[in-house]
Amino acid sequence: MGGTGLIVDGYLDEPACLGVPPYVSPHVRYLWGVFVLNGWTPRYLTVDSWRGMGPRERREVLGSCDLVCVVMGTSVPGRYLGGSPMTLSELKGLLELAEGMGRPALVGGPISRGYALRGGVKALPPQSLSLPHGVLVRGDLEMGLHLLLREGILREGATRDYAFVDLVAPLGAPLIREHPCYPYVMCELETGRGCSRPEGCSFCTEPLYGGISWRRPEGVAREVEALHGEGARFFRLGRQSDLLSYMGERGGPTWRPNPAALRELYLGIRGAAPQLKVLHMDNGNPLTVVSWPDEAREALSVIASHNTPGDVIAFGLESLDPRVVALNRLKVGAEEALEAVRAVNEVGSRRDGSSLPRLLPGLNFLVGLAGDSKETLEHDMAFLERILEEGLMVRRINLRQAMVFPGTPLEGLLELHPSRVGPEPFRRWKRRVREEIDREMLRRVAPPGTVLEHALVERQEGEISFARQIATYPLLAGVPHPLPKGEVLDLCVVDYGYRSITAIPYPLRLRDSTPRLLQAIPGIGRRRAQALWERRNMPLDQALEALDDPKLREEMKAYLA
Repeated sequence: MGGTGLIVDGYLDEPACLGVPPYVSPHVRYLWGVFVLNGWTPRYLTVDSWRGMGPRERREVLGSCDLVCVVMGTSVPGRYLGGSPMTLSELKGLLELAEGMGRPALVGGPISRGYALRGGVKALPPQSLSLPHGVLVRGDLEMGLHLLLREGILREGATRDYAFVDLVAPLGAPLIREHPCYPYVMCELETGRGCSRPEGCSFCTEPLYGGISWRRPEGVAREVEALHGEGARFFRLGRQSDLLSYMGERGGPTWRPNPAALRELYLGIRGAAPQLKVLHMDNGNPLTVVSWPDEAREALSVIASHNTPGDVIAFGLESLDPRVVALNRLKVGAEEALEAVRAVNEVGSRRDGSSLPRLLPGLNFLVGLAGDSKETLEHDMAFLERILEEGLMVRRINLRQAMVFPGTPLEGLLELHPSRVGPEPFRRWKRRVREEIDREMLRRVAPPGTVLEHALVERQEGEISFARQIATYPLLAGVPHPLPKGEVLDLCVVDYGYRSITAIPYPLRLRDSTPRLLQAIPGIGRRRAQALWERRNMPLDQALEALDDPKLREEMKAYLA
């Protein structure tokens, strides 16, 4: 007879997976499926829900379960609006309480390889975390849990295969109903894991999973069908290191793309989730694009034909300094990176009406690698300037400091070739990129009038509400109007910051507007906004007669209803 298992989602972020709200990782869903498979009753809560509980409520929650599983860990640095990853001290507090109440606990996820919460630091190795003996599970927590429930033995280092994932993943779909963001939750989907290159990048933890393995399209489709049946409408193919290599052929510096298999994957998802609202992806390898140009372009075309607008293929460039590329076994140099950016623009830059482009590249840069210096930053800046000069678009530029994890080559390389980029040069370079590159790129990607669908309000500061699309790498939008946290609405772009945009609800109903919202529209100053607002109860055409410019009156129809 089974018991009750509590899943605590401490959130995770690793090179090929995201599980911070509104994202929900596959890891916690698999655990739910394992409990169901073994006749147990699962419960789920996030670390943010745990933080909101008082001592009495925490004891009641732990007292109602027979086993606790915690998933947590970040192995790439990130900034989050929707939630904060669990800290080591919070984990220890939970474990101490569980131990005191006689409740066994298991901990897994990226923390099993080390612990760090920010970039620019060396991660604490697992053995130095001072956790109770036997709590931290090496290998796959879902398989360790399954064997424990099935055989009564916790096997160290147990790993699962995709036959097992395909068994438990559909059973884990009901978990999403317990997520605080439901139904506006982004379901991260797994298609593969491991590195597709013979030797991975020096800093990356993905090669620690071994050589790449792929999950078959029908298994993904069955999981999506189950999630869709539970109300999921937002999906991202995020759990893989290079989607372009999906089910490809070994050979060369990366796997040769298999556009037919990729098409089967996307069509299977579309068939399993006919009411989906978002289908996005994450990682792609620029080396795959330049190594297999014809096959890669066909694969990109498959993605851009079956995804939804605003999609991003994230390219981990990390550095374009030739010396740093060689020392750290990075993927491409500047010319190859530029070729990959061009290819994605050629295939994916088209728009459906007023939406964001269908598919654009995102660029990741990493400071703190072996051998980098101030000259490295100049190499990277020169590359970004070339992108601007060529009129190309990139959806986002991510500038981070490396986390150094035990078992990665970077740990030893830094002893021989230390990074010579300190915190202050990094901050200055980052500010320069934001001021000289990002703002102009935002104008290209999201010109005034661009509509951002399914934006989730995540916080409010004074009269400004901050929202982001339920999407891959969503733009941060500031709305000059108080909106309730958790509301989902469409937004229209009206202005720009360095990494964010100003937007207004779309369509903006004149009768529900405010002078401040109207003033945010391009071409409308304070006087015109006040005149329009005073006519807010009139029919729109009649109200617009308050504007003295016929061209402006016509342009306003794109924003107002």
